[in-house]
Amino acid sequence: MPQPLLKGERLSKKLCPDPKLARWYHLRRIAQRLGGYQTQAEELRPREFWAVRDVDLEIGRGEAVALLGANGSGKTTLLRLLAGLMRPDSGSLATNGRVIPVFNLGAGISPLLSGAENAALLLTIYGFKGAELASRLEEIRAFAGLEDFWGSPCRYYSSGMVARLGMSAVLFSSPDVLLLDEVLAVGDQSFRRQCAEAVKNLLAKRVSVVLVAHDGGLLETYCQRAVWLKKGRVEAAGAVDEVLKSYLR
Repeated sequence: MPQPLLKGERLSKKLCPDPKLARWYHLRRIAQRLGGYQTQAEELRPREFWAVRDVDLEIGRGEAVALLGANGSGKTTLLRLLAGLMRPDSGSLATNGRVIPVFNLGAGISPLLSGAENAALLLTIYGFKGAELASRLEEIRAFAGLEDFWGSPCRYYSSGMVARLGMSAVLFSSPDVLLLDEVLAVGDQSFRRQCAEAVKNLLAKRVSVVLVAHDGGLLETYCQRAVWLKKGRVEAAGAVDEVLKSYLR
């Protein structure tokens, strides 16, 4: 059997809505680890709640999996765990390949740098250099449709233009797994169609996609499987049309 690109087993994460208390818990946890003490991962402290609880999720190569759930159900927290941006309080995660999370298309884009400079910086972060970086820059420039502003500082860009630049850089970053948190509905209809075709091309190249969206039609267009989260736990998992019907009911 081919090795999955992502495999999470009993992933759990506690959060605290009180910033001061959350910082105190974080510092105490660091001190306990440095001192060699085991923290009680299964116990909730005052004001804490389980944002994600005992979630099993396996993503194979070329799969597109939808994450469903109401706001606050744990979808973004689960994506952050899968991306390695958060450490689970319990459970395990195995990653095989380049995982690129996309939560905010404007993240990492400096208003002082031009579109070309920002795209080059993002590609450098993704590991590109030399001739390959130059080639990808040309692809991003053409795809984003920002030729007239390519050399202009991004502080002169509209929010839609910044989103175009960010999305274009992501699509040409050669990921193995893309984690997309409600970012496909960007730009005008023409650019959305471009993005739809680009994502389909990535899936055809065996890139995997985990997609968070509230548009059922969008999820059915891209995804074969779906996982429905409710209060941090898996309420249902299976074929996207069946899970979507259960969720909408």
